Amino acid sequence: MAGLISMVLLATICLQERSGTKGETLLVTAKENKSAYATVVTNEEYVDGALVLGFSLVSNSLLVRESKVELVLITPKGRLSNNSIQRLRCAGWNRIVNVSDLAEYAFLSTLRETLNKIHVFGLKNYFRVALFDSDSIIVRNPDYIFDTPLPSAEYVAAVRSKKSDYFHTAVMLLVPTARVFNSLLDRLKGEKRLQGQAARDGEVIRDYFRNRSVGIDGMFCAPYEWAGRNMNRVTSIHYSGKIKPWTKPLRLRKGQLNNKDGNGKPLGKAYQFWWHTYEQLHMRCMRDEDEKMFLTLLGIAVPAVGNPPTRYNSSESVWVMRYTRKSFVQPIGLLQNLSIYTTQELEAG
Repeated sequence: MAGLISMVLLATICLQERSGTKGETLLVTAKENKSAYATVVTNEEYVDGALVLGFSLVSNSLLVRESKVELVLITPKGRLSNNSIQRLRCAGWNRIVNVSDLAEYAFLSTLRETLNKIHVFGLKNYFRVALFDSDSIIVRNPDYIFDTPLPSAEYVAAVRSKKSDYFHTAVMLLVPTARVFNSLLDRLKGEKRLQGQAARDGEVIRDYFRNRSVGIDGMFCAPYEWAGRNMNRVTSIHYSGKIKPWTKPLRLRKGQLNNKDGNGKPLGKAYQFWWHTYEQLHMRCMRDEDEKMFLTLLGIAVPAVGNPPTRYNSSESVWVMRYTRKSFVQPIGLLQNLSIYTTQELEAG
């Protein structure tokens, strides 16, 4: 009943607040009763992460499988290759939105690309949007995030600190409106303190929603180190930091995974779980399609389209970090003899 009341309340809020900056009225259509899962990808280096996120949402979300919730991917115009867009669609991202690049407002910041996350608040065709960073993977049904009560569109739901009003922007539930989106843009464009070397999405979003955030289950944003030991509890794993599962080839030593984080610690089972999911995705979306990249001349496979590495055989290997200087080819099944998780471990809790 509480969930129904909150949905009715939000519908009223949306009807009242969906207006543009020039006086136009943005009518709430039947489509706007639909919610969305969203992510942001600003360059080719994060495509593999978004592929796995989309695939894991389709695999675990009942609302997605019933076509009640859409998957929306936001990207600055012209950043992604046609091949990457095709793969993203196959992974489940049924709507890809090209946007202007907000990184230009903070050219001194190494994290300026994250400012494009502000565009999520502009997805006015959706009733509610649940954002997950593209370096996340869904482990079990996340649909209960949409049941989180929000007092109004002027609030955001996120994983909060227990000791302050600080909240993480890696996972958020929000009600997109023109008013909030334009207010965030105005802050970014007009306040120099948000454009410096430390500029990033969290600074702008937390500044706007100060004292107006609602807490959500921390299991929506479980750190991968902790998640690897508590897989029966997590809903989503967040691979934060510079080292992502897909940025370097797998390394095995004496039959065990030897990849380590920046502090020299083993990356563990949550890292293996990402790769296990990626190989499943590859078999569904890339294996057969990538064979079309080659022509056979005199019995020799020759790259024809998409510029694949000559040593790439999609039936035996995966091609990761495509169209970047860090691109590599890796054999399929390197982890097949390693213990990932049993069905009981994943279903428990």
